Amino acid sequence: MSLDGKKTELLYTIANRSADFFVTDNSLLVLDGGALKKIDLNKKSLSKINNKKNYVEVRSNVSSLQPIVANGAFSGMALMVSNAADSDSWKKFNTLSVIYADGTIKDVITDNSFGGNADSYLYNATVSVKDYVVKGDKITVYYTKTDKDSKVQLCAYTFGADFSFGSPCRRRTGSRKHDEGNQNLSEQYERRLRRRHSGIRPAPDER
Repeated sequence: MSLDGKKTELLYTIANRSADFFVTDNSLLVLDGGALKKIDLNKKSLSKINNKKNYVEVRSNVSSLQPIVANGAFSGMALMVSNAADSDSWKKFNTLSVIYADGTIKDVITDNSFGGNADSYLYNATVSVKDYVVKGDKITVYYTKTDKDSKVQLCAYTFGADFSFGSPCRRRTGSRKHDEGNQNLSEQYERRLRRRHSGIRPAPDER
C-alpha cells in the first residue's frame, strides 16, 4: 500500500521466500535467515524506504518470533528468542525478549537471569516459549527451561506490561508462595494440553 493509502506499491524486496515479518507502529521487523532486520517506515519517500541502507540488522541468531495476538496492553507486541553469540556459547543461555509496539526490544530472560553473577553459567538455562495467555493487563508465558545438565522444566511466569522477571523455576529463589504460584500455573498448562489432545473442552479457569 502506498504511503497515502490510495494504491498498492512495493515497499521492499526480501530475497528470502521463508522470511517472517512483524509490523510495529513505525517499522517492519523481518526475520530473515536467523537475523531480525528492520525496515524504517518513517522515511519521507518510498524510494528511501525501498533502499538497501534501510534494511538494518537489529538482532542476530534469532530462533523464533511470535506475535502476541491480543487487545489492550499487549496489542502489537511480540516474543522473540535468540541464541547467545558464539563467544558466549559456553555460558549455556539464550535470550527471551519482548518487542514493544514501537519496535523497542527488551531482554527479559538472558545471561544471569537465574543468578550466579560471575558464575552465571552454573545457573543459566535455555528457554523455549510454548504458549501464552493474556488476561487483562497480565500475560502468562509458558516456557521450557533447560539447564546445563539438560534437565528440562516446564515453567510459567505472569508478567505485567513492563515484563519484569523475578526468576521462577529455581529453588530457593523468591518467596515460597511466589514459586508455588508459578508451579500451579505450570500444572494448569499441562492440564490444558491434556484436555486439548483429548478433545475435552477446557474449564473456564484453564483457558
